Amino acid sequence: MKFLLCLFLGLASLYSYGLEIDERLTMRIVKVSASKKTILINRGVEDGIIKGDHAKFFLTIGVVARGVVVKVSPTRSVWSLYRLVNADYIRDDQVMRLKITAPVKITKDESKMLVADDTVVALGSKDPRDLGIPIAEGADDDTAEGKLGLDGEVKDLSEGFEAQAISLREKNKEFFATFHYSGQSNVASPSNDGDEVKGDTTLLVLNTGIEIYIKNLKKWYSRFSLVGELNLTRMGATSYKGDSIQESITEFGGGVNWYPFTRPTKVYRIIPFGSFRFLLGSISSKFTPGSGTTPSTDKDGEGATLGYKFGGGIKYFTPRGYGAKFSFDYTLRGDTFAEDDDGVKWTKNNTGPVMSMGFLYRF
Repeated sequence: MKFLLCLFLGLASLYSYGLEIDERLTMRIVKVSASKKTILINRGVEDGIIKGDHAKFFLTIGVVARGVVVKVSPTRSVWSLYRLVNADYIRDDQVMRLKITAPVKITKDESKMLVADDTVVALGSKDPRDLGIPIAEGADDDTAEGKLGLDGEVKDLSEGFEAQAISLREKNKEFFATFHYSGQSNVASPSNDGDEVKGDTTLLVLNTGIEIYIKNLKKWYSRFSLVGELNLTRMGATSYKGDSIQESITEFGGGVNWYPFTRPTKVYRIIPFGSFRFLLGSISSKFTPGSGTTPSTDKDGEGATLGYKFGGGIKYFTPRGYGAKFSFDYTLRGDTFAEDDDGVKWTKNNTGPVMSMGFLYRF
């Protein structure tokens, strides 16, 4: 188990690397939109770029633009440029460098958003307002204190790029639930003149809990999430001779989920994940003998449970935070019962796969 955990942590560090503030990359513009407000570059996740990164684009003569990542793939990323210092240098196949920066604050005053399209201006302009950029009062373009509210709001008006960037990053809590119930009544009839035996076969399984995601996607551990869950199992069965058993199991615990390929902030995407959970709880078991069964008295048992689950599955979310998941887990659970009337202590080990589908809600 320690080996698996170390392997998870090692792989996660490879997939979760992100560029820090002031780090630089040499890049090439692959495609430019007609308005020059959106560009596609030849750098992506493999280079440490993640959605929401801000950067300055510059040449040896100075800064030419500033933008934010709205879409990213392993080797490509789409940037929305919210400051154009010199639009002449924003063109296909232009090679330049980018520098990761802190975000800026953009005004929410709609009256100030009515600015003309970008025009070519002198390089090195000191005030972004001179460029027609609607900066909020008191905001400094080069400080790390501002916040750019572009996540979920950026719109690209050109062909070939994403129509709207949507992310569940701010909804970092998830409620999940799976539920299963089945119930059957059964009657067993002997071939002689004996009485019929009636009984029930029932199964109730409820799994529910909370998952908490890391908001800061630049952290190496942001591909992991914390999970707390509660499991309730109620089951009963009757044999053909009338013997019946009723068990009630209550478990609670927690663990981690791992998202190695696709972050759980994505919508309309299949999101694979791995999981590991540790659970403990209580069990109550009751045996009721049927006709002709020895011994002929009821047997009750109370005990404690201790178990693990590991496996994985896939998730899917909509922009409103609703989603669904399919999971496949392998469970190992040990039940330890108190001493019975005969002075015997029993243990029971349970192992096997469990498949489930459930409902998700992000908030």
